[in-house]
Amino acid sequence: MENINSRKVLVVVYSFSGTTRAAAETLIEHYDADSLEIQASQYEGKSGVWIAGMQAMRKIRTTPITPETTDMSQYELIFLGSPIWWFSPAVPLWTFAAKNDFTNKSVVLFNTYNSRYREKYINEFQDLIEARGGSFRDHIAIARGSLSKRGSAEVRQKLDSLLFQKENIYEQNIGEVSGADQ
Repeated sequence: MENINSRKVLVVVYSFSGTTRAAAETLIEHYDADSLEIQASQYEGKSGVWIAGMQAMRKIRTTPITPETTDMSQYELIFLGSPIWWFSPAVPLWTFAAKNDFTNKSVVLFNTYNSRYREKYINEFQDLIEARGGSFRDHIAIARGSLSKRGSAEVRQKLDSLLFQKENIYEQNIGEVSGADQ
């Protein structure tokens, strides 16, 4: 099997509070990956929390983001990350996935969450990636709990453990990760 660190990897992340960004930084370091952070200015400030919650609750899947698209032609593996909002990946990540071409790319979704996520929405995200030409390889779910209070060392430890278990992520779709709410 090819050494996983010899592949060209991109980590794309939307992080509302910084916890998902800490998970992304662990992936970037682990895979010596390039990175891209999605910005969604409408979610900043006190009113942003309310807007984010309302859009997620209503299952709105598009919102203005920067950048909307990026050239991913040089990458083989794309990690897409966001927090879970109302049991589903955050709206900015849905927007990014809908506007980009994932043809011939292996895609891994990673999320941080407080309570739980629903497998239904992970499956819908997988369908979107596959409709955009990608091969959905896995979902990595990281329960936040008090991670943000303990800092990125806790995120790093959890993600390192998951990555160690999933080193063959390029070759096959590993089974479900705990935390799903059917």
